[in-house]
Order: sequence, then structure tokens, then C-alpha cells
Amino acid sequence: MIEAWFDGACGPINPGGIASYGILIKHKGNILYQETRRIGTPPHTTNNLAEHAGLRAVLRWLIDNNHTQRKIHIFGDSNLVISQVFGTQRTKKGHAFFGTWKIKKGIYKEIALENQKLRQSFPDIKGTWIPRELNTECDCLSKAI
Repeated sequence: MIEAWFDGACGPINPGGIASYGILIKHKGNILYQETRRIGTPPHTTNNLAEHAGLRAVLRWLIDNNHTQRKIHIFGDSNLVISQVFGTQRTKKGHAFFGTWKIKKGIYKEIALENQKLRQSFPDIKGTWIPRELNTECDCLSKAI
């Protein structure tokens, strides 16, 4: 099983600060990949945008490195992102949706919808919300810029 963590930050103010994310991907405790990246330009930045960008980076790396058929477990301390992308599957007017929380509006809407689409590339993927204190490595990576 591959395990991945993500975190996003926007500071010194949210919204409108410097947004960045950090990701960490491991297999059997060994680091496969880690990344820190600044995203967006103030004032069009938010913490939610940074969190979704981190998840997108994880999903894209897994796809680009041919891990879609592996068992994947992703951890993040954003309840919003985990709930929007990994919640219970439901159907509405014949379309499959992932996420128990709706994506209504905001700077992060486009990337959140992309994450839902990318998530569908994985037949065996799980996302779990974790408290911030269990995500310290990615928290440090997200603020390393």
C-alpha cells in the first residue's frame, strides 16, 4: 500500500497570503517522493486552494508514476478537502459524485472538481482526515517556501 500526506498553507493572511503546499508519498515507510511548491498569486489565494493543490499534486504524481492500480491511502488535515473528494459515493441525475460535502463556489472550486475527477482514476483509494498534530511533516513542507 502507498500512503500519502498533504497539507496547504496561506500566510501571513488567509485569504490573500502566500499559498503553498507540501506532500509526502511513502511505500513501506520509505519516501518515494516529497514536494514543496508555492501556488497562486495574492490576492487570489486561500488555505483551501493550497490544500486542494496539495491533494492534486499527490494524485497527479501517483497517476504519472503508474500507481493507479495500487492500494492508496491519503491523509490530510483539511476536513473540507477530504470530505469533498473522498466522502461516500452518491448519485444525482445519473452522474456519480464523490464527496459528502458539495463544492459550491470559491477560488478552489475548479481544482476541487479536478480532484474529484482525478480520484476516479483509482479503484482502491481512501482518504482520511487526521488532526493537524499528526500531519507535522507536511505542515513543515507546506511552510518551507
